[in-house]
Amino acid sequence: MTKYYYKVTSWSEGSDPVESYYSLYDDGYAMPQIPDSPSGFTSSKNRTDGKIILSWSTAARADFYRLYRSESKNGIYNLLASGISNLTYSDDFPSIVVGKDYYYKISAVNVSGESNMTDYILGNTKLAVPGNFTVSYSNKQVLLRWSPVIGATSYRVQRRKFFETSYKDIGTTDQCNFIDTGLSWGQHHYYKVQAINSSASGDFTESQSVHVIW
Repeated sequence: MTKYYYKVTSWSEGSDPVESYYSLYDDGYAMPQIPDSPSGFTSSKNRTDGKIILSWSTAARADFYRLYRSESKNGIYNLLASGISNLTYSDDFPSIVVGKDYYYKISAVNVSGESNMTDYILGNTKLAVPGNFTVSYSNKQVLLRWSPVIGATSYRVQRRKFFETSYKDIGTTDQCNFIDTGLSWGQHHYYKVQAINSSASGDFTESQSVHVIW
């Protein structure tokens, strides 16, 4: 910010102009230019923790930043956050749907106004593989358990019996467990689980097996 000091000149007809001293208390300043647009705008992709991390470089003359988001690259970009003083921002579940693409633009702001928004960038996440997947057999049924996945609304369970050549869907559940009673005596049964939601499907777990005997 540049400071300016002022003097006042007075005169009357027939006399020389009289110039005041520099002002002592009334400091003026020139309004800064509108900030440059931020540069180096990037976003994370395919994180499995339900976060899209955005970052950018300092824009000249910026006091803070405004972040905009759209669900399509040529769609309407709505204000997501304003007054951002850091150079990073985390857009987290449940503000986002895990597995869905989002498009972002950012601008810089100061007392003079707002810069042009940057070009859009793409950010997204993915559903994690269910962790701690276990399979156990007891009382003519197989119990499957796993840990919850951020952003998942349900889980798909697949099974392959020993003499079968491919896995088949045997059910979905919104819980983190599943009971299979459609068993064949004397065979190994192989299971895997996948997290799903309305927008995406995650990768399947590694298979786990049990030997069914009663």
